[in-house]
Amino acid sequence: MIFYEFIDYHSLFVELTAKTLQKGCFNLAELRKKIQKGEFVKIERDFEHTFNSFLNERFKIETNQALKLLLQQLAVLPSIEIDYLILEEIFAGNSRLKVCLNELAKRGWLIKKENTYKLHQIIKEFILANHPAEFDASILPIIENINAIKGLDVKSR
Repeated sequence: MIFYEFIDYHSLFVELTAKTLQKGCFNLAELRKKIQKGEFVKIERDFEHTFNSFLNERFKIETNQALKLLLQQLAVLPSIEIDYLILEEIFAGNSRLKVCLNELAKRGWLIKKENTYKLHQIIKEFILANHPAEFDASILPIIENINAIKGLDVKSR
């Protein structure tokens, strides 16, 4: 697998990778091995920073709580391109969904292609490991909406 295909040509990861390579912490072969072992967020950019710490800093400085919550909610979905119309059904009731999704894409958290959005697997894993949403009012409606889309009746089980 080509390295940049794995990171989906994601601008944030391209930048992190380039800076890491430039600092001489790793060469491309070493980075590829780390990624294949699932250690992407553990890669050290320098003596004091890992990719995980970099993402943590970016997440913590985000002041818009609605964007943070949406990131946490998106992390429970598969890391695939999802059409906006499906996301609209899943996040029914979020009147600012499109604006928020576009803002997350603009800030580098999501990948946007035409009318689809994708939370990269690395960011998904980072969110779930470091900032998971509470399994309550923020996640349950999403699960209920997905079940409704699929025609499932979870309550009768």
